[in-house]
Amino acid sequence: MDYESARLHNLLIRVYKASTKKSNKLDINEALSREALHSLFFRESDFRIINNQNKYFSLVGSSYTLSVMAKTKIVHYSINHRQFKDLDLKDEFISKFESLQNESMLEQKDEDRLFNELIGLAEELHWKYQPEYEEYMLVNSGRFPEDDLTKYYDHYHTLEDLYWVLTGSSKKKKIKSYLGDINLNKQFDFQVFSKRWGHYDRYKVSRTLDGWDVDFLMTGGTGDKEGSAIIRCLEHDLISYPHNIKSYFRDVWEYADNNTVAVDKLAKKMNKLAEWISYTEIKKPQLKLGDV
Repeated sequence: MDYESARLHNLLIRVYKASTKKSNKLDINEALSREALHSLFFRESDFRIINNQNKYFSLVGSSYTLSVMAKTKIVHYSINHRQFKDLDLKDEFISKFESLQNESMLEQKDEDRLFNELIGLAEELHWKYQPEYEEYMLVNSGRFPEDDLTKYYDHYHTLEDLYWVLTGSSKKKKIKSYLGDINLNKQFDFQVFSKRWGHYDRYKVSRTLDGWDVDFLMTGGTGDKEGSAIIRCLEHDLISYPHNIKSYFRDVWEYADNNTVAVDKLAKKMNKLAEWISYTEIKKPQLKLGDV
């Protein structure tokens, strides 16, 4: 399973949940507007996914329709949810999982018994709460929970993830957030010193879905997450830079994408790298090779 497949699954879960609300619920048999999906915390990168051919969503004009497969899954989820929605097993699961966490206090047979009981509880609680798990969990598991709940929850970390959902852990708050969309496509200054010209050059940099774009004279343009557009500008003006700066550009891009980072804070982090580049440029030697 890849990230895109896992993300599509989670986006469908969001539509399913919205379709079962008592008020203002989505009608899965009608066209879904971009605004309606955006209200479910669909991000710009999500719209790129569903704008392309996929198994759940089709772009028709400016709206989206669900495939037969998507609707079938939603009906399946709804039937199971109705079956388990009135069960009150949350406290029992929490109590038993916390006992499992203290495994050093348990004999192996008791640990195994608790583990198996938690799997059974997880199957029923899953249909009640229909949790959305982070994509990396689905990728690591190699399966969608609803396809085989017993196998999916047959692992300490998947049980722990359900525990976090049930206890309202802050680790699960990212789901209802636009995260890096708040700093997407917004320009900020990126200043680097040029020894050739004897002053600081001011690049206009912005984070895009694909990387870092630069607006600077004739050498700017689009670039990847490793700062290829920035490096192109540096090399054009013979500005020295640290050989491993690319990995830092990628690290900042991923941090800005996966967290709610205001553009001014993003600019501060990027300008730490600009300072590093400037220091490297200032310290490069000026060799007079004609001297004897």
